[in-house]
Amino acid sequence: MKIHHKLFIPIAAAALALSGCQKEENVELTHYPDNHPVVTIDGTNGKSVETLHATYKNGAMVFDGSMSRTYTVRLLASPKDATVDFELIDSNIPAEYVEMDTTSVTLPAGETTASVTVSLKDEGLDFIKDNHDAMTLELGVKVTAHGYNMDAVPVEAKVVVEKAAYAYITDLTVPADTLLSAGQTFDLASRIGFVPENASNTTLKYASDDESVATVDDKGVVTVLKEGSAANITVSTTDGSEISKVCRVKAIGWYDRSGWTVDTSARYATGNNYVVDGSTGKPQDILDGDASTFLSLVKPGNTYNGCTAAAGDPIYFVVDLKEKRSFSAFRWNHRIHDAAHLRVQEIKISGSDDGTNWTLIQSGISLPTANYTDLIQISIPTSAYRYVKVDYTKWNTTTGSTAQIGEFYLGYRPE
Repeated sequence: MKIHHKLFIPIAAAALALSGCQKEENVELTHYPDNHPVVTIDGTNGKSVETLHATYKNGAMVFDGSMSRTYTVRLLASPKDATVDFELIDSNIPAEYVEMDTTSVTLPAGETTASVTVSLKDEGLDFIKDNHDAMTLELGVKVTAHGYNMDAVPVEAKVVVEKAAYAYITDLTVPADTLLSAGQTFDLASRIGFVPENASNTTLKYASDDESVATVDDKGVVTVLKEGSAANITVSTTDGSEISKVCRVKAIGWYDRSGWTVDTSARYATGNNYVVDGSTGKPQDILDGDASTFLSLVKPGNTYNGCTAAAGDPIYFVVDLKEKRSFSAFRWNHRIHDAAHLRVQEIKISGSDDGTNWTLIQSGISLPTANYTDLIQISIPTSAYRYVKVDYTKWNTTTGSTAQIGEFYLGYRPE
């Protein structure tokens, strides 16, 4: 038993000594645990990876951010100095285009942050301007921290750019025919569509084959100079796809209305075939070149200024051209007045050689009514008659007692 006691005492003492060492070490680790660096990109709310996108616009690459960034390294406070080493991550960006402002920073004991700035010398990425394939580019840093309880395991932060492929134009949609009047301009560029819609270079070239009829500027604005004629406007791509389309601009020839006369469907109790409205309202007022004067007819089911039109009565006017003429377009001017409820909304047009027997030319012709300034010129089937009848087929039925028109023209479009 003595031997037993002699052995027990040293073993117990050793166990007590070991227990004391473990306790002391645990206290130290509580104050200074393992220290791993965290790297974030400034201005990104704590991100270590930020993805940008690059697309093509009019042939040039456009980015939604910069690849040049400052990176901040954060450590826990350490009882000893620490060294933070920086190196560029493996990248497909050539080294000569990249600059880093430091490769190593020493942090005194207790200091917790270090930073490095990585700059891309060529933010436009001209070194890949001839590479039209989709690709991914990366630029960033690899950070290694050396010091007390630091495991020297590298961590990374980076900016990633996803570059879209260059999209060549495969087709253009261009209005085939455009009906205009002399002196009128037309924004052809706004009417052109691209296939695909995300085409990388949508810059176009424009040319007119007859500048005495119509000119076009480099922005695609067409100006018509001579009526009764036509010109071809050629639209061509500049992205290397070599696609061209043609828009034929037709300048309407408007007939001189001198000598024309107008009658209407109305036979009011006043003895007139129109409603007096101040000093105007007469049928001939739609041929005087002044849209502030107008023809005024009572809407069926209404009474105005002593004139009544029964519900269901027809409402129309007839223009006598005095001779048979070929026409394929008309122009309508609303009365110069803010009262949209007085404007005719829809018409049908018929023709006759004797003023009695009528042949329908076109029905359901919608007239825009939002503004009296609208230039309303509409192509209709080519026809040849002496008399032209315009029936009103739709108007505002809730407000206003009359339907009015400021001017009416007939013309022909060149082929």
